[in-house]
Amino acid sequence: KVVSITPKKETTLASVKNKIVAEIRKEQAYDQASEVIAEIEDKLGAGTGLDEIATSYKAKMNKVKGLKDNGETNVVAKEHKSLVSSEDFVETAFSYNVGEVSQVMETETGFTILRVDNINEAKQKDLAEVRSEIEKLWAENEKSAIAQEIVNDVTHDMENGDSFADVASRFELKLQKTSALKRGESFGGLTPAQAIEVYQENLGTPKIFAQGSKIVITTPSKVISGNAVANKEKMLSLRAAAEATTSQELANELIDAYASDYKVRIKYKYLGLTD
Repeated sequence: KVVSITPKKETTLASVKNKIVAEIRKEQAYDQASEVIAEIEDKLGAGTGLDEIATSYKAKMNKVKGLKDNGETNVVAKEHKSLVSSEDFVETAFSYNVGEVSQVMETETGFTILRVDNINEAKQKDLAEVRSEIEKLWAENEKSAIAQEIVNDVTHDMENGDSFADVASRFELKLQKTSALKRGESFGGLTPAQAIEVYQENLGTPKIFAQGSKIVITTPSKVISGNAVANKEKMLSLRAAAEATTSQELANELIDAYASDYKVRIKYKYLGLTD
């Protein structure tokens, strides 16, 4: 049923001219960048040095010192810190030997080429240097192991019918009870997604979440029926979501029905998933 019609609006060239120009410039910039990248890679392949290439294209050369496999560095320009610590940059840097130059890497702000000038081989530290760190790690591991044992005992007792309050008292755990919550609200430092997982559990069923060094055990204790009436906007939103879900399910069923009549083989090597 058609309930309303919104007349089309004529867009004048003057109102969108700047946007069109910006898009064209952006496309031209990418085209020019692709040409420059091809030129640079050809020069690198021919043996031209990175310093010479940087000079000819008026590109900046920045030196990074002490790059570790976790992205930490001893010396790096502030504006390049996020780039250098990125997973792609670190992985690329550690895949080349001394004197080798990488392929051109595309970043959020432009293009980057890196050269490995030196590699400091890792050396084993004396026990005296790392003793305190080892002891700290051992203590943390022991605490984690003990905490996991307690979690296992708590969930076991609750699954056997013991109340949350009795179990918390038995193991000397801090017990907190929230006020009434609406679906979608969070609590106890949980993310909204984690809170939704709790709402989906049956009453009395424990749900465990790790928060750093702390473990949180939650369980829904009561369901309060809501009496709020959704407004028209909310109803339309829910209806649209339901229609989208239904349409996707029907589409999947249709595809499955067609697929059942054919024998399909996938050649993974053409997808780059295997040799």
